[in-house]
Order: sequence, then structure tokens, then C-alpha cells
Amino acid sequence: MRQLKVFVTTAEYKKMSLAAKHLFISQPTISQIISDFEAEYNVELFMRQKRELQITAAGEILLESAKKMLSINDTLTQDMKNIHFIRPLKIAATTTIGSNIILR
Repeated sequence: MRQLKVFVTTAEYKKMSLAAKHLFISQPTISQIISDFEAEYNVELFMRQKRELQITAAGEILLESAKKMLSINDTLTQDMKNIHFIRPLKIAATTTIGSNIILR
């Protein structure tokens, strides 16, 4: 998940140095993670321009999936943190009131 977060942040900032500052990691670490992704999928994810990075078509595909995966991970993390706060709902009623409500 960390590598996906690095990729998404780099795509958003369009500069490895800005992404590194935002994530509090070094720029060479960002560069290595992007290079690892490119080697793993055998594609170029960014075109390196003079002033900023421009995402490629392959990068857009990875970006879309990475955002979905990070969102799912965030939801899972929240659900797991809140698991102890979920309690079953118990409803009680007397038979007279309960029968009248259920029959209507």
C-alpha cells in the first residue's frame, strides 16, 4: 500500500521532490519506487519533462486502480479500528404491543 500511496502522490504533485516532501521521505526513495513499478509492469508510468512529470496512458491505468485500492484499504482500516464499537441491536416488546405492530 505504501508504494501505491507514493505513486498516487507523485501523480498528483507531478514532481518527485514535492511528493517526497509531502510524504516525508527522500526523493531517491520516490524515484526507486516508481522505477520498481515500471520494471515490474514493463511500462513507462511517467514521461520525465524538464519542469514536471507527465503521466502516461499506462500510468493512468495504474493510478485509477491504485486510488480504488487505497480507498478500499482506508475503509478496511476504519472498519477494523471500529470493530469493538459495533454491538448487536436488541429490540424488545411485550407480546400485546409486539403482536399489534407486527400484524399491521
